[in-house]
Amino acid sequence: MDHDEKNQSREGTPIDESETDLCRALWLAVAIQAVIDASSKSRKKSAIREKSSALQWLSDSSDEESDLACVCDLAGIDYRELRKRFKRSLREPENSIDFRCLKKAGIGNRGIESRKRYFARARKNARLRQERAATQDESAKQTQAFFELRIEGTG
Repeated sequence: MDHDEKNQSREGTPIDESETDLCRALWLAVAIQAVIDASSKSRKKSAIREKSSALQWLSDSSDEESDLACVCDLAGIDYRELRKRFKRSLREPENSIDFRCLKKAGIGNRGIESRKRYFARARKNARLRQERAATQDESAKQTQAFFELRIEGTG
């Protein structure tokens, strides 16, 4: 089985509504990493390869069917605007974004109020996942009981 057949045979898992922000953050990180890689000034072979790949990905993606457009859509940003700003930053390095200033969105980097909201949302999401799991377990038990009764009735 080749790579394409494996991908086609996989079933997708629906994204829980409570995890939408996390999914957007993931795809935004992909877009940001591409811009960081394309802006790299490193002379390491691996960085040069990554830069070339990122430059091609950002430059060649001119239609709505491109991978860049898909990633930006999932991140909730306009791919045309990202590409336009990136190209401007290449032309005008003094106006580019210094990504070194980005901090990870870790708990230690959050203010007290922000931490409270984060933990409240995390508790709510955990509760929703538990409730959903309990509902799915109950539904599975009911389905199993139905089929057991049906089998006993026919046998």
